[in-house]
Amino acid sequence: IRDYKVTGVQTCALPIFWRNLQATGTRTSEELAGLAMLLLQEGNESERRAARRRLLLDDRYRSVLLDHLRTAKDCAEAKALALIAAEQLPAKAALEVLSLAVSVGAEPAAAFVLLGRRDVSALQQAYEQSLASDLDPKLRDLLVAGVGFSGEPAAIEIAKLAQQSDPDPEVRLRAMFALTANAPAALGESAIQRALDDPQIRSHPQRLGAVVLALDNLARAGEVNAIDRLGQRLRVTDGLTAGARLELEKILARALPGGHTSR
Repeated sequence: IRDYKVTGVQTCALPIFWRNLQATGTRTSEELAGLAMLLLQEGNESERRAARRRLLLDDRYRSVLLDHLRTAKDCAEAKALALIAAEQLPAKAALEVLSLAVSVGAEPAAAFVLLGRRDVSALQQAYEQSLASDLDPKLRDLLVAGVGFSGEPAAIEIAKLAQQSDPDPEVRLRAMFALTANAPAALGESAIQRALDDPQIRSHPQRLGAVVLALDNLARAGEVNAIDRLGQRLRVTDGLTAGARLELEKILARALPGGHTSR
């Protein structure tokens, strides 16, 4: 492996360089993977980045890369690799990468949304399994985001399940956002009312602020009557921060004539 020097090759062009070597038969895929393994440990940062991307897409060595990421806990790199995985790997393999990224502290929400648009059923199944085992609420939160903003019919079903059954209040909030975005007329008001009835949300100022923000989904959908009713309730809700109350009044001013509720 140590014979594989890349002198004179721009590091940013390494992936192209590797593909050209393989295409011309200069190096086999196995040899190029060996080069990537070497650079993963001994290369400079740009070389390590290129090596990680090559190993990510190689079924034989992906587990080595995941072990490396698990040890390094490089959130930025894990997030970048999650995006590549969501775009290029089969759903099952991509979910393994995305789950690893979450476990080391990254929050690759965009990767979950991208994968949800490619294969929403894989995320739906992963959420249901995670809910059943009650493991890793952050992963469940991002799975709901991926399904909830996929634009697929499954988005509503998973969001309803999550808001009604998930033990974590942050996941329930994510589900509320998905419902107000995907079905503002049919389910938006009930989703916000359910959130306001939730003790773990109602007693938490930051979560209450998120509920106020979800109200804007209904405002954009023109749900004036729902905004009126919810606005009345939120105005008398204890625990809203000054910033959340200001945001509430801004939403009501945009949605209602003069910002006035009926009562």
